[in-house]
Amino acid sequence: MKRVIVMLITLLSLLAASEGSLVDKIVNLYNIKTNGAFEFNATKSGDGYDITVSPTEPFYSKILNHKFMHIAVDEGPIVTTPKFTLAKAGLRAKGSVFDFFKPEVVAEMKKNLKQDIAYNYSGIVSFGGEFSEEMTIDPVDAKDANLTIESTKVLIKSQTDIETLKGSGEMSLEKLLIEDKSQKQMLLLHGVKFTNTITDEPVDGVVLFGKTGFHIDEIEINATTPKRVEAKLSLDIDSELKRVSNIFLDASSVISYKALDAQTIVLFEGIKSGKLEFALKNLGIQGVLEMIKLSKKMQKINNKMMQASKSGNDIEIQKAIIESNELMNQFIPVFNHTLVKDKSKLVLDWLMQSDKQNYIKADFLYKGEPLQGSNLQGAMISLMAQQLTLLDGSFDIALERDLIVKINPLSILFVDMLKQKGFITEKDSVYRLKGELKGGKVILNGKAYTIEELSRALF
Repeated sequence: MKRVIVMLITLLSLLAASEGSLVDKIVNLYNIKTNGAFEFNATKSGDGYDITVSPTEPFYSKILNHKFMHIAVDEGPIVTTPKFTLAKAGLRAKGSVFDFFKPEVVAEMKKNLKQDIAYNYSGIVSFGGEFSEEMTIDPVDAKDANLTIESTKVLIKSQTDIETLKGSGEMSLEKLLIEDKSQKQMLLLHGVKFTNTITDEPVDGVVLFGKTGFHIDEIEINATTPKRVEAKLSLDIDSELKRVSNIFLDASSVISYKALDAQTIVLFEGIKSGKLEFALKNLGIQGVLEMIKLSKKMQKINNKMMQASKSGNDIEIQKAIIESNELMNQFIPVFNHTLVKDKSKLVLDWLMQSDKQNYIKADFLYKGEPLQGSNLQGAMISLMAQQLTLLDGSFDIALERDLIVKINPLSILFVDMLKQKGFITEKDSVYRLKGELKGGKVILNGKAYTIEELSRALF
């Protein structure tokens, strides 16, 4: 039996990565997960590693402490931190949330947050390569004569395959209250949860495919913007980038909201609940990747321009402007690789429930010809010149009269004119406009119109 145990431990030791290479993998994991927005590095120190962070965004560079945290590492195959188990490694860190920020930022934060806010972090890397993490942030209870900030404990958990980066995570918070009595402003959140899932391996170093979710059981707002606003609602936001082939992906979002009291229904012009589903289907994966990379380059140029503006360096400002213009012209092939004729689609379904059901629905196929030339402005002018030939598909809109009037009292005059001319139907005070776009024409009630013909018919 003793020999078996020795052999097992020897085998697990061979399977375990060295401490250094494992930490490097974890650091690289976070560099890729943030899509290059932050550069993390690890340096051996004492019982573990000092983690530093170098943000690419000037805003984060100004507020985040370069020396981010120290992580103690317990190397396998037998670890006792954060718990006794067999694993490649165990990780542990603890400290103050203020440690994440620069001293001058902490000084400002402590004007309102007198108490320290502790965090505890733990992680385990299994022999199968699964990286499990958990982080808790202590509750906040800060009050002075005018400002109140209260929160329950924040819990962050995740599981990630250290090789593929596939995995999921969530952050949850039961309550957050921010109240400024001097301004009579208040924000109260209950049941907050943020989820994130990576469904595919990174593509060209970019985490592309996955799902995100944002859920709040109850949002209560009392504010002046500039008129007094008092509302209570629930909110769900879900987004997904899904691979549909080696060439195409679908991008979709669903936003659901519900008024939780009569006052909020009045504020929402009688809408009790709503659900907005929006999708761009069959986008070119190559184009989306190029778009992300182009955005990063543009951000770097904008950062250079901001720095040059602050220092008053006109030469550097002009250089940045030229670089920006040249980069914008690279948008032409990116656009062509993203929106593909006879493949890419736009789908919209917006349901609004009041006393009656209101909706806006659209399903369009992209028919535009690829952009030509090397000048973006000229290319976009040629795109707009295609007018109604850009899209084929259907649309269906149904809105009740009272809602139309509340949104814009004058718009009902135009709607009534469309009804008189036979373009819109009405039933039980619900106006409905249904039609198609096909071959560069609008089809209403079975009759096709060009833009010019429709304008003459209307006016």
